[in-house]
Amino acid sequence: MYKLLIVDDEPQILEGMKRTLDWAEYGFHQVETSETKQDAIAKSVEFMPDIAIFDVCIGTDLGYEIIHKLNELRLPTKYIIMSGYSEFEYAQAAIRCGVKDYLLKPVDRSKLQKVIEKIIVEDLNGTLDGIHRKDMNTDPILGIPYEELSKLTNRILLMVKAEYAQNITLKSVAEPDGHPIPDAPPSYTGVTYTQGNWFILKTRGGESPEPLNKWEEFRASNERAVKSSTFGFTPDLSMMPIQMQNIKMVWQKYYPSLMTGSVDVDTELPKFNEELKQAGLDEVRAEVQKQLDAWRASNKR
Repeated sequence: MYKLLIVDDEPQILEGMKRTLDWAEYGFHQVETSETKQDAIAKSVEFMPDIAIFDVCIGTDLGYEIIHKLNELRLPTKYIIMSGYSEFEYAQAAIRCGVKDYLLKPVDRSKLQKVIEKIIVEDLNGTLDGIHRKDMNTDPILGIPYEELSKLTNRILLMVKAEYAQNITLKSVAEPDGHPIPDAPPSYTGVTYTQGNWFILKTRGGESPEPLNKWEEFRASNERAVKSSTFGFTPDLSMMPIQMQNIKMVWQKYYPSLMTGSVDVDTELPKFNEELKQAGLDEVRAEVQKQLDAWRASNKR
């Protein structure tokens, strides 16, 4: 029913992407691949895919520039960009081309699944009836989420799967004694302010970093706490995937150095704020405020 085109200059990645999802189950009965700009344009015109997934770099050519040329031909194709680079400029160019999403390599299976399902329902007017959803985000043998694995490990799994055309898991590439290959530790995410954090900020410092009556102060602090009027509100930003990806990339670029004090804050912070705006932060804030106003109205807050 649907047609898919995958464009990447690495044959192993192409084969791995063909097996990342059960495309036939989603109704894709024709899956084509291309390794060059010329072949990608020719196949796009020839069989007009419903969805095309482009790597950001195809040899010396750029995927979004190819998409721009295809847009001039007014093809009905919906495009997805994948890239091994967390570069804000690439994501900006992708937005200008009207791509549906920007995925970082190695492509997260669950994210790809969500993007494909979203396009099928919202753009192709299809349904997901009868589709057996698998947990694409967890290794089926060890039960370890793929997002907790390093990029290198995920890339190895993708390429090994392509090479042997089978569902290779971490257990398959474990050491002889059965222990999984060591992986990088989970990344540090940052501080979430809670009532306890506020207590620490208010009581620590001065000549007595650890006040002798801290537990009394802690209980008094809790008694003074007021329930937030937004408690229970969670914004839905699924309709803004590219802006969220852009913001994430800018955050990852500046946040670690700012948190560790390894840069001049007065110099870097203005750059951080400006790039967040360019990434679409104001659009996201406006959408969150819109949803918050509607939530408050419906909950009489």
